[in-house]
Amino acid sequence: HKPDFNHAGIVYKRYPFIKIDVQNDYPKVVKVYDIKLDGAKYYGPFRSHVTVNSLLDTMNRDFYLRSCREVKLKVSKSRIPCLYHQIGQCFAPCNYTQSHAHYKGMVTRAIEFIESQTSDSALSIMEQSMMEYADEMLFEEAAYVRDRIADLKRVLTNLELTALDFKSQDFVIKCV
Repeated sequence: HKPDFNHAGIVYKRYPFIKIDVQNDYPKVVKVYDIKLDGAKYYGPFRSHVTVNSLLDTMNRDFYLRSCREVKLKVSKSRIPCLYHQIGQCFAPCNYTQSHAHYKGMVTRAIEFIESQTSDSALSIMEQSMMEYADEMLFEEAAYVRDRIADLKRVLTNLELTALDFKSQDFVIKCV
């Protein structure tokens, strides 16, 4: 049941993943440490918690995805929007301030932000930031961003693993 030499499951418990729970009506983007069979999209494992936190901050700031604690959001017109709406970090889908279709569009854009290679993707934005630091001769900051880029590229090259439907397929985790 739990073999002594099966370290793959143990090793990945300390590396974070980004989870987008697309099975919900109003998905959230969160940092998690394990993959569950829940139909969500998982990206990772990332070597750096800083990379994950930076990506989450950017996604929540740019796409106004909800950050409230509720796993399944119950929408109601009588509901008072949370603090995130009041400080301008959420469009409050919880009380119909934001339509369901508009919120789903924002989630789709957030997924494209991670997966795509366009000029608006996470990778392009980080590379542009690294070049700006290098032009200003801030080489330590540029090296720091370079390491975050390497972490993200490693995850994007192994995207097939996290894109699998875990319920219907077997998979192998390669430890490098």
